[in-house]
Amino acid sequence: MTLVAEGKLSLDDPANNHLAKSKIIGANGNADAATVRRLGAHVSGLPTMFAMFDRNEANLAPSPEALLTEYGSLAYPSWSCYEYSNVGFAALSAIASNLTGVEIGTLMTQSVLTPLGLDDSFFGTSVARLPTGAVRYDSSGNPIPDYTTATPASGEQYASAHDLARFAMFNMKNRYRARILDDRWIEELHKPVFVGPSGGAITFGWFTTHLKSGEQVIFKGGGQPGVTTDLYMVPSQKLACLVLTNRTGGRELCLSVCNEILSSYLPEWRQLEETAGPSPSPFVITYSLGGHWQGTLTNDGAKMQVRLKIESSDSATLQLDDKPAEKITEMHLEGVGFTCHCAPPRSRRKQETITLRSRWRPAPESHCCLDQKLPRGCALRRQAVPARSSVRHLHHTGSCPRHRHSHGHVHYQLWRPAEAVAVSR
Repeated sequence: MTLVAEGKLSLDDPANNHLAKSKIIGANGNADAATVRRLGAHVSGLPTMFAMFDRNEANLAPSPEALLTEYGSLAYPSWSCYEYSNVGFAALSAIASNLTGVEIGTLMTQSVLTPLGLDDSFFGTSVARLPTGAVRYDSSGNPIPDYTTATPASGEQYASAHDLARFAMFNMKNRYRARILDDRWIEELHKPVFVGPSGGAITFGWFTTHLKSGEQVIFKGGGQPGVTTDLYMVPSQKLACLVLTNRTGGRELCLSVCNEILSSYLPEWRQLEETAGPSPSPFVITYSLGGHWQGTLTNDGAKMQVRLKIESSDSATLQLDDKPAEKITEMHLEGVGFTCHCAPPRSRRKQETITLRSRWRPAPESHCCLDQKLPRGCALRRQAVPARSSVRHLHHTGSCPRHRHSHGHVHYQLWRPAEAVAVSR
């Protein structure tokens, strides 16, 4: 936002105007509609992914340009739905570096951390300061070795609780230090960009809603292995509450502490929904969704047949090439989205659990398509898919030989063949 305030770009510029090497590709929509503002609000249409590397393997982490080459294709039309996308923040990082000639860690330090006096905060590229950070633990209480990620701009900012409190004061226009943004730009940061079906709104990097009294709340939570953070701000009350944990799976603890503290100040306080997407509901088969779907996955020389059979509201299978069909479980609908899990019966190891995230939409000639999300890494190599698969959207929490955790998205165009047996209404 400081670059916008300096006139170096506009929030409503197409992101591709400022991306030099790798551009966003409009595979499922108009790439020019993926603006800077929509990247920041996670409604650009880009997918999400997550990959982490041991610190001594940091050289394996892709550059923002390389990441966009592999993941920078629209999974959805821009502004059609909310989907958290750290790929979008990698694009913002590339834009900032292209405009300034400075890498994102140094730029954040020079433009934000130092002027605001956030002296206990640093970016992950400041390797010498890493030992000053808190040790991170997994859900069993075991220390997690230091790691880096494929998208530093979305998760490698280290900060103390004190510095986050000061950052909250800055967002509530408390001018205790340098004035890096005028009030109008702070208001622009907090302006709703997209409102979801449940009424939740996403701004440039924040969620926002109103209490029954009409008071605005600006909030955001986040986490990755070994860390969870929640920050709530009620600007009219000059009230902020934040909780940090250094353990995997600490979200419930963070929320419970925040809710208890905030309800003591605001009797009307309630748990806020941190999403601008539809709420999940049990999958109920319909004539348009049931039956047999098939398509082809092609990428990096691979050409694999994909078959999805939805036989009832609780029975479906997925098959890749001539591999055995695998049972799909935990099927849900999220608006026009379809989510489920696929765990091979021969192994129940966590890293071999596939999560499908699909979005149904009309296709030419009245066929139906879906954007099918499957993980890269171990789970796909297990099915003889190359390490670099055509990526769009998925979630996979597991390990592979190269990454201790890897998320990715594979895009499929599936259609119902004429000979398919459709489930009747």
